[in-house]
Amino acid sequence: MRLPRAAGLTSCLDTIMPIDPCLRLAACAALLSAPVAAQAIVPLDAKSTFVHVASESPPGAVPLALTPLGLQAGDCVRLRLVGDFDQGPSADTVGDMWGVFSADATLLAGSQLHRVPGAIDAGAELVTPATFFGGQPTDVPEDFGIVSAAEGYEEVTVEVPAGAQFLFVAPADSYYSDNSDPDGDFGVEITHVGCWKDLGLGLAGVNGVPQLAGTGTLLAGDALTLALSDARPLASAVLILGLSAANLPFKGGTLVPAPQVLIAGLPTDGAGALVLPGTWPPGLPSGFTLWLQMWIADAAGPHGFSASNGLSASTP
Repeated sequence: MRLPRAAGLTSCLDTIMPIDPCLRLAACAALLSAPVAAQAIVPLDAKSTFVHVASESPPGAVPLALTPLGLQAGDCVRLRLVGDFDQGPSADTVGDMWGVFSADATLLAGSQLHRVPGAIDAGAELVTPATFFGGQPTDVPEDFGIVSAAEGYEEVTVEVPAGAQFLFVAPADSYYSDNSDPDGDFGVEITHVGCWKDLGLGLAGVNGVPQLAGTGTLLAGDALTLALSDARPLASAVLILGLSAANLPFKGGTLVPAPQVLIAGLPTDGAGALVLPGTWPPGLPSGFTLWLQMWIADAAGPHGFSASNGLSASTP
């Protein structure tokens, strides 16, 4: 597969060859002041909650307004544990928490199941446990997990859903009245980060549709990773990057990026995987978006190639 490299980028690309290959196009973008991440650390009351409670009356979780945090619908936000709390008959070592976005700041009484009437679905599915006393259900479909020791994560990145104006964050528990925070350090770090978006439009090969995923905040100097999976094992892959989307018919599939840079000869391993680590470069303007896709030599594809989903990466 051969696609033309944009002539205007040739000299720049040749100059910055030492930079991680997957970031060469980004490093050639207009070098404006790097965006500064909007970040806040918000203390949390270890006794507060926004879920239904039984046989207790803990304080309600405080709604956090998104606009003062520099957040709006479509932005991606990283929520990270700060400190810990005491869950009652344990120690000051617990940090589990969950959250829910809302269209308004209304929080109903603890006797209600749907205490956040303006709740808007976001993040991965979360099932909250029944109340400690009475075994009453607490789960609502819109909330999401932020920290879970059992699941092994201490942060989450989630896209602010359309219509959201507030965020409720609370410790994860089934009984709140015996919680405490002896050293007063329990809270949540809220950071506006970049967004990775799966655009679909992959083309199946021998292992189905190859999957391309990106991780990292897309903040200047932060580490990132591109990971390809489900591709043909021991094959040659091409990473295609562009400053806009094309979505053109190509080789029986769809070429997602407007092709401006090709990085060829990337080898998949015996499992059909490929990992490209890198660092997001400084100097990119807020809202800068890079489109990416992998094409893989694969006889099972309609014209000898399979293709990953398209992927976009946008700075905050």
